[in-house]
Amino acid sequence: MEEVTEAYLEGYLTREKAFSGDFSSGVSAILSAGTAPGLLALKEALRSGLLLFAVALLGGLAETLRTGPASGADPIRLATTVCVTALAVSDVNSLMGLGRETLEKMSAFALTLMPAMTAASAAAGAPTAALARQGATLLFFNLLLEVTRGVILPLVLAYAAALAAQAALGNEGLKRVAGLLKWCATSLLSLLLSGFVLYLTVTGAVAGNADALAQKAAKTALSGMVPVVGGILSDAAETVVAGAGVVKGSLGVAGLLAVLCVCLGPFLRLGCHYLVYKLTAALASLVTTGPAANLLDAIGSAFALLMGTVAGGGLILYISLITALQTTFSG
Repeated sequence: MEEVTEAYLEGYLTREKAFSGDFSSGVSAILSAGTAPGLLALKEALRSGLLLFAVALLGGLAETLRTGPASGADPIRLATTVCVTALAVSDVNSLMGLGRETLEKMSAFALTLMPAMTAASAAAGAPTAALARQGATLLFFNLLLEVTRGVILPLVLAYAAALAAQAALGNEGLKRVAGLLKWCATSLLSLLLSGFVLYLTVTGAVAGNADALAQKAAKTALSGMVPVVGGILSDAAETVVAGAGVVKGSLGVAGLLAVLCVCLGPFLRLGCHYLVYKLTAALASLVTTGPAANLLDAIGSAFALLMGTVAGGGLILYISLITALQTTFSG
């Protein structure tokens, strides 16, 4: 099991550091190691943002220089939208693939590590609790994975496509369709994560008293950093903070650190693109009255949905491991 866990930690932690049993220093080391990938993700996002802003600026200049009102299909509007869409499509496809790949990595990790943790819980004298708690949390995670792959990601892609078509054609009906698609994706994700938080509340999956200040800090961080579902995830902050108190054993600590390693890179890349697209949309609205700004803002919202999915999957997997550890060491 150590070899499997170590594979997920590669590039962030040495074996000695990962299996030292020191969770806090492991987290600090991972965050430090994540600085370089974070800067690379920011540069990549800024490069896309500059190109997109240049297109919006040229479209705005063309609108300014145009003599007379546009008739029929506006060629400037159409050309600007096509260029923005062509530049953004590679980011959308790449980041959707990244979100899917991250969830699949989490699933593979859970299917490898959780049976070992369940066996350890049973050996500690709590087979029923082990199966009930870990089975429930893994059920939510697998449900999130399947719904994301089969429904949410296609809805996000359809949402972006509908907005691109609306921006090119100026059809308000397409805008309403896009809004409905976004609402469906957001509602599904929120429903799944709300159900998981409700499960934590009803069952008290992780016992222990969380420090009030740490709990408040965790709530604030989760609510502010994760768009779309940050408020829902912040409701699980007490479980996250209390969970730190039951982290024991080198394999358990390494497992929790591996979850962070799996999520950190994708979350940073999605977050950088989300922020840059939103900023570019705000700047584009200053130089053009065309649809480019709204389209960029909408693509940023699509990235926000992907961020929420990755963050939700990471939280569920984290708490799955925490419940396994608690059952093991309280048995």
